[in-house]
Amino acid sequence: MTIPKIDLPPNETIIWDAPIDSQLMNAANNKGRMMYGGAALAMLLLALYLLLLFANGFWGANESVGSARLVATVITGPAILVAVVAIWAFVERYRMIGAHTMPAHYVVTNQRSISLKTDGDIFDDIAHADISHTSIDGRSDTQVLLLARAAQEDVKDEDRKPPFLFVHLEDLNAVKTLIDRHIPEDD
Repeated sequence: MTIPKIDLPPNETIIWDAPIDSQLMNAANNKGRMMYGGAALAMLLLALYLLLLFANGFWGANESVGSARLVATVITGPAILVAVVAIWAFVERYRMIGAHTMPAHYVVTNQRSISLKTDGDIFDDIAHADISHTSIDGRSDTQVLLLARAAQEDVKDEDRKPPFLFVHLEDLNAVKTLIDRHIPEDD
């Protein structure tokens, strides 16, 4: 994958760039799809079971037909609700995982770190002078390099930007080392 076109100031140069690792991203996405798909399937089976109880109580031969119909009616509402929520949750999760809500390419310059969308637009960026610390978090298959933004006293909590993240890259330790070298030392 080539570097998406990015306009940099004259005194800023690219020192490292990489696209996300599609195998790592697909593995994480497939794991999420399997978990949510399994939960949706379990909820649909529960809803089917509750609907069968309803059908048996409503149309089945029973000596206390009145109470069976009341129980069946009470069970039907939650059964339909469970089925609808299960289908909705699965579809929304599947759509969210498939959407490109994450960067497609990362660039580290001599002054900042930049994440880019597939079309080359900037997804997020952070000046190296604004980084308070770096850390790698997560399990081996879903590790994240976190660049914490330095505290700004004049910014309200709700206006504060979240940390800059590097995700779905193979060698996060090398990226961390590179960025740590470009963070200005506090005097």
